[in-house]
Amino acid sequence: MVIPENINILIVDDNALVLKAYENVLSKRGYHVLTAENGNNALQIINKEKISLILLDVMLPDLSGLEILRLIKSNPKTEHIFVVLISSMATSSGNQIEGMELGADGYLVKPMPVWELVVRINGFLKHMLAIDLLKKSEERYRRISEKVKEELNESNSYLKAILENNSNIFVAMDKDCKVQFASKPAIEMSRIIYGTELELGKSLMDILSDDQLVLFKEDIILALNGSPVYIERPYIKKNHVKTWFGIQYSPSIDNLGNVIGLFIIISDISQRKEAETLILNYQTELEQTVKKRTSELVSLNEGLIQEINERKRAEQELLKLSSVVEQAADHVLITDKYGIIEYVNPAFEVATGYSRNEVVGLTPNFLKSEKSDPELSKELWNTVLQGRTYRGVTINRKKDGSLYYESMTVTPLFDSNNNIVHLVSVASDITERHQSEKDKIAREAADQANKAKSMFLANMSHEIRTPMNAIIGFSDLLYSSLKDEKQRSQIDAIRSSGKNLLRIINDILDLSKIEAGKMVIQNEPINIHSIIKEVETIFTHITKEKGIRFVIDEVEEIPSALMLDETRIRQILFNLIGNAFKFTESGEVTLSVMEKIKEKDKIDLIISVKDTGIGIPIDQQNLIFEAFNQQEGQRTVQYGGTGLGLTITKRLVEMMGGDIKLSSEPGKGSVFTIILPDIIVKEDEKEVTEINLSGPSTLFFDKGSVLIADDNPENRKYLVDLLSHFPLELYEAENGIEAIEKAVKYLPQVILMDFKMPLMSGGEAIEILKKQETTKAIPIIALSASSREVIEEQSGAAFDDFILKPISASELLEHLKKYLKFHVLAESVPTEPEIDSDHISNLANTNKDQLPELIEILENEYVPIFTNVAKKQVIGQIKTLGEQLIALGIDCSNTIVTEFGRELSTYANNFEISKMMKKLMTFPELINRLKKLMEE
Repeated sequence: MVIPENINILIVDDNALVLKAYENVLSKRGYHVLTAENGNNALQIINKEKISLILLDVMLPDLSGLEILRLIKSNPKTEHIFVVLISSMATSSGNQIEGMELGADGYLVKPMPVWELVVRINGFLKHMLAIDLLKKSEERYRRISEKVKEELNESNSYLKAILENNSNIFVAMDKDCKVQFASKPAIEMSRIIYGTELELGKSLMDILSDDQLVLFKEDIILALNGSPVYIERPYIKKNHVKTWFGIQYSPSIDNLGNVIGLFIIISDISQRKEAETLILNYQTELEQTVKKRTSELVSLNEGLIQEINERKRAEQELLKLSSVVEQAADHVLITDKYGIIEYVNPAFEVATGYSRNEVVGLTPNFLKSEKSDPELSKELWNTVLQGRTYRGVTINRKKDGSLYYESMTVTPLFDSNNNIVHLVSVASDITERHQSEKDKIAREAADQANKAKSMFLANMSHEIRTPMNAIIGFSDLLYSSLKDEKQRSQIDAIRSSGKNLLRIINDILDLSKIEAGKMVIQNEPINIHSIIKEVETIFTHITKEKGIRFVIDEVEEIPSALMLDETRIRQILFNLIGNAFKFTESGEVTLSVMEKIKEKDKIDLIISVKDTGIGIPIDQQNLIFEAFNQQEGQRTVQYGGTGLGLTITKRLVEMMGGDIKLSSEPGKGSVFTIILPDIIVKEDEKEVTEINLSGPSTLFFDKGSVLIADDNPENRKYLVDLLSHFPLELYEAENGIEAIEKAVKYLPQVILMDFKMPLMSGGEAIEILKKQETTKAIPIIALSASSREVIEEQSGAAFDDFILKPISASELLEHLKKYLKFHVLAESVPTEPEIDSDHISNLANTNKDQLPELIEILENEYVPIFTNVAKKQVIGQIKTLGEQLIALGIDCSNTIVTEFGRELSTYANNFEISKMMKKLMTFPELINRLKKLMEE
């Protein structure tokens, strides 16, 4: 709403806060606002200022709003002011009626929203302005009426003079057609035409001829009925000259509206008729001329309007273009046809550091740098002089000396004669984009290299793991079956080399996963104490072999249940401790695990591995964490390794949000310290995870059936040999098609399916088997030299389980236990006793008198120990049992028990798991044989 400048609003309210709020709201919207806190103050302002609208509070401390309203409306000088009452009680009927009687123009009720106040004030002002406009219209109408009346009086005077002196014929008669008045020309005309003069009181009908009476009578009757009549009639004189008369019949009406007579005015209109004829002719010609000229003017006007509109549009477009250029992010530079700068926009000033005043009058050459293409300027001018737009990229220099890449478009502008008058350059700084494109190309190249590397590693992994499956598998079987120590040593060398090669492959694949961002840390509650015990057990044989002490320090206070990735923590410990033993020839390796409590349920876990080995020079300490790098001067033949262990360890620690530090001195040893921050402590501790070492000698499957599908005959033979001593029906298939046929035919209880086979892959075969009603419930264990993640990513096959090649016997049996019925041999004593005849013959050297006491000790004290150890299958506990049996046999002078314990302990020390478990499970038979010996 447009607010007139002369509108003053007075707000009267005893509440200062309300006054201030209303004043702020209305002032911000352009109103001129005055305020008063009481009635007397308000009256003073009203008398002094010209007020248009008053917002008047009903309740005031001195005078009430209604009293002030009465004073305003009763004063002629102020009665025109628009008054709106404001009160929380204004809605009561009493206040409204009283206010209406006193002349209030509106009501507002407190409190009210700001928007409502503004809307209502706008409405009151519109209403007030409308009333003011109406008053002005009434005044204008009054003045017009007076003027019309004055003009009417003047006209009457003129009319009277005209009637007295006019040459026209004027006749007045009553309703009976009796003549009441006749002007001199009327009397003269009557005498000439009718041969008699008009006489007052005599009827006009008496002097008209019959033919004229017919004509006039109809007109007279019509006029006497109240309708004015005007007719034009010719009169032919005796000299045959035609004279035209215009006859006006006007009824004479009294104050009651009754017709009391007629006024007849007869005018000689012959000259007018002649003039009309001439005018008509002229008018016809004029109309034709005007029509023609109008058409020309319309065309010209339309052209002018179009030109004006086009000019306005051009001006608007120019203004818009100017605004766009000024605000554009691109650098805009305009030169004359010679390349002299006439204009640059603000973006140019910001980008280059030069102000407009500095560059106007120069050529753009001052921006050139030593890296600018010298041929660019020549190419630019050749292009624009041909009337074409030039596009290119150059390297310019800013005012501060820094270089930047600029993409520019230079366009020539032409005048009406097609001559170049200006050149317009629009440019943008593409330095970041240029660098991003370079980085993108580098990233794409790196991604391609990583993909190629990942594909190569995956293929190599598959190609190496497949034969490794047969090598390690058969060497394990041979090692278990051979008795000759030399042969066992040779087979053990094959086993060790195979496992080392497998470890190298796993390290390379882990590093590849980390670099590709596919390694995922999966935290879950784990028992760190269990992992440390496992590490201690596994490295025990190395400590004995090298004569190095393995010290585990400060681990008792660590919470048992921590949220960590068990696999990766174990991998980190094995890498660091393995390296420590590898590079330490004497002294000790110390593992310390400490905590730093941060919150109630969070700690910083600090793992430290210290050795007394060869140490690492300072300049080599960063190098050893790089992939495939080892300490300079390190003898690879002596120490071996690929240089990946520490790289993987560092990457895993960083993925866990931690940090690894190295402190080392050549010749004195090294300390690797890992800090894993904010490790969550779980309240319910996880039970210690024990190593399940079930093997063919401790586990016995009941009758069942297994389908082995693998295109490699050595792999099939290994699996068949591994499972052949169980009462299982074994079926073989060389490809996916054959696997489907035999699965449908034999319906095995479980299928071992290699994923990569000819004719039809294992994945395709699994998909078909899972869709068939007869085979969809058969559990399928997928076998592959590629990781499970790769298999799942490449295939959507819904296999039930997965084993990574090469396949260890214990891992295969653990998976088969899920799908085949089995029992542990501890519950079913082997038919062939493990104790040989030599041990029985040694009974002569034993004390038979102590057999009852010995058997009682074994049954009461050692059977519960055996049961617990056989259930958990922890190597350290089995070794301890063997050492206890050695001591018991010596105390009771029983060589059978002593040899049993020594053999069990030896197997545990040498990690000959299969033999260890087989020997352990014959413990019940040992007691039975001792009982039989006592009875003899």
